[in-house]
Amino acid sequence: MPVRTTLNYVDTSGGEPTIYYVEPPAGVPVSTVRSDPHEVDITDYREAGRSFDIATDGFGFVKLPQNFTDFADDGLVRAIHYPQMVEATERLLGRKVVAVLDHAMRLPAASAGQQRKSGTLRHPFHSTHCDYTPRSAADQVRRAMGDAADEWLDRPYAFINFWRPIRGPLRDDPLAICAPQSVHADDLIRIHHVYDYADNEVYGVAHNPSHRWYYMADMQPDDAICFKLYDSADERQRYVPHSAFSLPDPAEPVVPRASFEIRLMVGYD
Repeated sequence: MPVRTTLNYVDTSGGEPTIYYVEPPAGVPVSTVRSDPHEVDITDYREAGRSFDIATDGFGFVKLPQNFTDFADDGLVRAIHYPQMVEATERLLGRKVVAVLDHAMRLPAASAGQQRKSGTLRHPFHSTHCDYTPRSAADQVRRAMGDAADEWLDRPYAFINFWRPIRGPLRDDPLAICAPQSVHADDLIRIHHVYDYADNEVYGVAHNPSHRWYYMADMQPDDAICFKLYDSADERQRYVPHSAFSLPDPAEPVVPRASFEIRLMVGYD
């Protein structure tokens, strides 16, 4: 049976929403993003009657090695886990990893001010969104590739995210994935982010009853959701919306979510 729960979509009735991660101008709110909650069905992928593959669906449910557990140690993550995930990604996708973009732990106690630096804590994000727009994807390539960025912006590439729990079974704030084929271009709402070092943008997602949502129930630390954050070469599944969500009426108290994610850039040739 699908889980019936509420997802926070983005209200499209106002102008372009903006979030300030610095002190906003006088009289301007920190965020003008307005939530538009809707009840949706989210299907455990095991009950979907089919498998999912990142090459054909934009996302998949995979197993990852369990021989690394020091996710809170930034230095060890970079020295040991980055190479592990480069190897796992290339084996899974058959494509070369060009760069590891960043990583993050997500814990319930993380504050809003800790959301945007690689290796720091972030909180579970209960809002439907896509991490990149074409502009912010190009900016990410420039940050990751430096002098080689212009060459890569003329070649097909994709950003891939691996999302996994640190402890399990995960029953607190799991991650929902929206099938990109069910998303219309008009569903994507540009959200402007203002930082002290630069401006950025992401896509929020407006409600559409055609959206198809999936998750993995009771994830363990070797389980992961692999999904595209941006694909410059595939218009059908360029973006994969996602959101944390709450499971309704747990039968017993659940352990607060602790999760880890790593984002990588892969090339197509």
